[in-house]
Amino acid sequence: GQAPTESPVDKDIAAFRKDARAMVKDLDDGKISWGVAWDELRFDYPEVSGEKIDEYLGGGKNPETGEWYGRALGTSGSDNDASFLDVDTGEEN
Repeated sequence: GQAPTESPVDKDIAAFRKDARAMVKDLDDGKISWGVAWDELRFDYPEVSGEKIDEYLGGGKNPETGEWYGRALGTSGSDNDASFLDVDTGEEN
C-alpha cells in the first residue's frame, strides 16, 4: 500500500515546530532576542496562537503580572516591548 500523505496542516505544523526549535537554539545561543524570535514566528505562522508560540519558545509574559518568564527573561524587556507585534494580542502596534 501507499504511505499516507501529509495534509497541508500537518506540513505547516511540522514546519512551525522545526522553525521554533531553530529559534530556541538561537535564543539559547544568544544570537537573537525573544522579541525577534516571537515576531518572526508570528509573521511566518499567523494562524498559530500567541500562547502556542510562547509554549514552543519556552517563555512569555504573564498577563496577570506583566512579568516576563522563561526564555523571555534572557533578553531585555524593552526589546520585547519594542517588537512590532503586540505580545498579548498578536495585533500590529
